[in-house]
Amino acid sequence: MSYLIAFLIVIPLFVLGDSILSTLAPGRQRLLVERLALALGFGSGFIALVIFYASLLDARDGVLIAIAVSVFVIAMRLRGFRRWDKLPTCPTQRGILLSVVLGGLWLALLLAVAFSTHLGFDGVVIWGFKGKVAFIEGGWLPSFFTDAAWRVTHQDYPLLLPSLEAWVYTFLSQVDEQSVKVIFPLFYLGMLALFYSALRHAFSLLPSLFYTVLLGSVPYLASMAAVSGYADVPMMFFTLGAVIFLRRWMLEGACSDLAIGAILSAGAVWAKREGIVYWLVSCVAVVWHIAQQKNQDAIERTRLILHFTIPVALTIFPWFAFLIWYHIPNSDFASVSLGGFLTNLDRLPVIASRLLAQMLAVGEWGILWVIFLAVSVWRWRRWLEPATVYVGMSVFLPLLMLSLSFVFSIWKPYTAHLDLALDRLLLQPVPIAWYFIAIQSEGLDQWLGQMFAISRSDQ
Repeated sequence: MSYLIAFLIVIPLFVLGDSILSTLAPGRQRLLVERLALALGFGSGFIALVIFYASLLDARDGVLIAIAVSVFVIAMRLRGFRRWDKLPTCPTQRGILLSVVLGGLWLALLLAVAFSTHLGFDGVVIWGFKGKVAFIEGGWLPSFFTDAAWRVTHQDYPLLLPSLEAWVYTFLSQVDEQSVKVIFPLFYLGMLALFYSALRHAFSLLPSLFYTVLLGSVPYLASMAAVSGYADVPMMFFTLGAVIFLRRWMLEGACSDLAIGAILSAGAVWAKREGIVYWLVSCVAVVWHIAQQKNQDAIERTRLILHFTIPVALTIFPWFAFLIWYHIPNSDFASVSLGGFLTNLDRLPVIASRLLAQMLAVGEWGILWVIFLAVSVWRWRRWLEPATVYVGMSVFLPLLMLSLSFVFSIWKPYTAHLDLALDRLLLQPVPIAWYFIAIQSEGLDQWLGQMFAISRSDQ
């Protein structure tokens, strides 16, 4: 029964997120799966921010405040229902039916696996512990982050996932590590939904499903990450969504896509620290793209930059200001400095060799990384297109920068840190890598169409 209650508890997150989405892009026609995925991201991010802001005010009722604010927003949404776009849209009834059937079956399978799988060490000690604290205390008081006794929980890690766990526990009125598992498969399915809907902008049904199955079947992602209590998949959900919508903005110019991409990019930072690297790549790409628009005046460029930076000002800066104000140290890495880099320069060959070995681990990634590198070389002319460069760099640069960060690891030995984190480091850009591969293969849609046409004619 508690499983069912927990599942019902997350439904208001979708309604809340859809309210925000409808405000950002009213009347925009979207696939059903895309709208549901965006609603999940916006709703969960909003809840986490409200709990954090309430905690900054030294409030012990942060979760209850978040519930009250959510009820208000949802009530306003229902009140203005007639003025807003009422239903998610989908090109065909077949598409709706297929989405519901496949999504329902996949969710049922994931939940069955999740309920029989442990949350994992980080899922219990880091993310889960913070969620329990927020449930018991009503939020996070500054004393939690400054108490050395809780250093093992990595107090500098962001709070999106613990906020969602606290949300579920509050409605259940108890800590239930089994029921809270409904959260994690939703982000996995949401990531696949964003991926599929992005491809449907360029491809027909079959190629879109083909690539979505390839993404969902990556061994390490499907076997562990999709159902674990870790924050990697929620972060991947946000980073993939940011890349999709910012690329769409670069190609089509809709400010609503820029705003959505900005919010998702900031949400990635709120999900996991590594999200800041993906945000920096997006930030450079956005500023560069705006600078290249010669037909825009200074006012228009400023407006576009504000579309991207305001979500950051509301989401990222307060959290990092909080860490600096209370002198909360980085729990894994020393401060970046030229001296530290030169001192640990001998780590680079070890890092490079282990990264390469991990990329070639067929049991975890299939031949994804081989395909990605091959496509990058084969379609090198596409690197002249800014939108394609942005997607490719969203894979290359985070891998490079996050790998180099192990030069500053304070673990002893640092190789233990490398061995523990390298597979998840390589996991994070997986959906963007498959997205990059997919957008390079426009001819696949035509080829499949011709193949099926031939098959029908043979019959």
